[in-house]
Amino acid sequence: MDQQEEIMQMINLLAGAAQAGAQGVLAQAALNLMQASEAVVKARKLQMSDEFQQAAMDQLLGARQALFQALELPDAMSEARQDVINNGQQPYQSGQ
Repeated sequence: MDQQEEIMQMINLLAGAAQAGAQGVLAQAALNLMQASEAVVKARKLQMSDEFQQAAMDQLLGARQALFQALELPDAMSEARQDVINNGQQPYQSGQ
């Protein structure tokens, strides 16, 4: 597994933990990123206006930036590990 796949797997697990109720900052940021990504895909699939698609993309970029900023918080990684463990390592479920 390459580094990009590992990162996506961790984001997926963190978002799954947030869906299950984890309140950790990285879990919440990962959930926001996954939901923003889904919004971009839906906007494109439904052929929404260019402005709507751009707004969705802006939200995605903002969610990605928030995740990167959250990674820099003290104890964020240990909290994230605990969130994933407490959730039984269940992945994110699309559309929930």
